[in-house]
Amino acid sequence: MYKLPVIQTVIDAYRFTFGQWRWVLAYAAPLLILIVLLALVGAYFSADNRDMPGPVFALFAIVVVGGLALAVGFAVAMHRHYLIGPDPRGIKTILTWQRRHWRFLGGAILISIAMGLLSALFLVPIFAAFALNLPGIINATFNNLLLSGLINSVIGLAIWSLVFMIVCSSLLKFPLRAIEAPDEDFETTDRLVHGNIRRMTAVFILGDFIPFTIFDYALSAWWGVSAGAQTLGVEPASIGLALSEQIFTVVYVLGGLLWLAVTAVMLSMIYKQLSENVTLPEKLPAMPSASDPA
Repeated sequence: MYKLPVIQTVIDAYRFTFGQWRWVLAYAAPLLILIVLLALVGAYFSADNRDMPGPVFALFAIVVVGGLALAVGFAVAMHRHYLIGPDPRGIKTILTWQRRHWRFLGGAILISIAMGLLSALFLVPIFAAFALNLPGIINATFNNLLLSGLINSVIGLAIWSLVFMIVCSSLLKFPLRAIEAPDEDFETTDRLVHGNIRRMTAVFILGDFIPFTIFDYALSAWWGVSAGAQTLGVEPASIGLALSEQIFTVVYVLGGLLWLAVTAVMLSMIYKQLSENVTLPEKLPAMPSASDPA
């Protein structure tokens, strides 16, 4: 039975993503420009607590939806870039929505709802623990907020892992939809990941969950230092640790785009390895070439 290589898959996914950084930035350019515009508009109206007029707020909301659409286009482009090569249309592939984007969005909505419901189910014991004030008891017992945070992170990882193992076969539909191949039924995708569910989960824990959770905590801590310095009347730049709100937003968005790119590449890489090494009764759909009509 084929065994998905965990460490090598993570290494290869990051190597590919950073090795294709020019294409990653090209695909992300429309989204980055939009986010900068949103940040400027938000900064203007947040200064001196200005109220945002109704028409401007409506336009702001429309632009946010447009940003989500560009994020879907970015994810689809990364799947296609790995599986069938660079799209010669470049940025146009992000700005022009086609059937594959709607199918991808529909799958993303469904999987988000499923993961949300499953997470809520697994969170019932956690809510009971908070009702009993167990986090407070732990903190009072050990007098260590870091330990409490670590315990919460471990619980979060455990819940995420359980949910991921349940839905992991469905995630293989995303590369298929990105390359406009016919969807496989759940029985086929289940057989494809059979025996590799834990390995697939481990790939995303090591390459996705852990590094970007650390990134999020580090950025939050950095921002906390900045906010604390401002509260004390210390100029953030003078202590060399703080980021301005604008730079913080840019770094956070770049981190989010890197997460999205790496996640798409890892998922496409897993699909390709499994489809090429796992024998099924019927052959999986062939990948279209870059010269096929879009």
